[in-house]
Amino acid sequence: MTVFSTFEYQPKLWKLKRPLKTSHGEIGMRSSIMLRVNVPGRDDVMGLGEASPLPGWSKESYEEVLEQVAELPGVLPRFSSHTPEALDAWLDEQGVSSTSLRFGLGAALIDLEAQLRGESWGAVLGHGVHSEISVALLCSDIETARTEYSAGVRTFKIKAGMNLGLETELLKALLGLGEDIRIRIDVNEGWSLEEALSAWDTWRFAWPSIDFIEEPLKPDSKSGWEVLGQAGVPLAFDESVRNRDDLDALIRRGLSGVVVLKPSLIGTPNEVLSLIKVATGSRLKVMVSNLIETSVTRLYCAYLASFISPSLAAGLGTGGLFQEDCGALPLEPGAVIRLPKFRTSQECVR
Repeated sequence: MTVFSTFEYQPKLWKLKRPLKTSHGEIGMRSSIMLRVNVPGRDDVMGLGEASPLPGWSKESYEEVLEQVAELPGVLPRFSSHTPEALDAWLDEQGVSSTSLRFGLGAALIDLEAQLRGESWGAVLGHGVHSEISVALLCSDIETARTEYSAGVRTFKIKAGMNLGLETELLKALLGLGEDIRIRIDVNEGWSLEEALSAWDTWRFAWPSIDFIEEPLKPDSKSGWEVLGQAGVPLAFDESVRNRDDLDALIRRGLSGVVVLKPSLIGTPNEVLSLIKVATGSRLKVMVSNLIETSVTRLYCAYLASFISPSLAAGLGTGGLFQEDCGALPLEPGAVIRLPKFRTSQECVR
């Protein structure tokens, strides 16, 4: 088997400009393991990846990911676009159960393959259907939203489930920016069914502008999804869908809405694409988001979003949260990420 060698990893701490408040608690920094894969004798190419489990969301801890990285062999198999499942099987054989590590390694190997071919990351996976991806901005204050609105952002996401009064004020302020505003509300499993129905009624003034309410119900209240659907609440499923079994269960319930896929919570890029295909083949819509990760991962997420049709604004507008990042992944006019046709990570994010 053709192999890549010089596999390297480096723990890295990324600080946020200010803590992000969620119903799971505050996020003030992100602990990552940055991954690099090389080809012997080819110093001009290097595949980049990132494994960044997020406490409260990821099933694995950062320490568990470090342990699995340390146990990997010094050589990795070459990614094959003809048999992408071969990498999944190899990771299984190595005991790599961490989904963030599976995604990071898979993404890095695809990045390296793309550079060797002179193609894009998405082309190695089979070419997406979009050359640019619309982005939704995660927003916690109206000043930032006003600036981003002037720059072309029209879809905003706010966190909820903590203080209904303050969240309602922010919602009203966002709607005041313009009639073309679209809003997504992420509760992160913060409400009981009664709280969800009350909030939805409070936000009656904003109904026409709300795309969806993401994970409104606590884990022990999710039997109430059907009740919310009957009440007209547009639903999005995030924490509830981590694998094929979760998705199949959602489909069996006959629920409609949007499935939010965070690749680092699912597995390799091939495993993510497999979920996308199943979901889009049902009555569910699909969008791609991220775990507040660096520009390396956000670029790969944008490529994965390019495989979804019809396309929803991807949850990738989180770069502004970092004090520093791996590099720039700028939004172009109209709040889009334009996907490069050729080399990927080193040219786009460094």
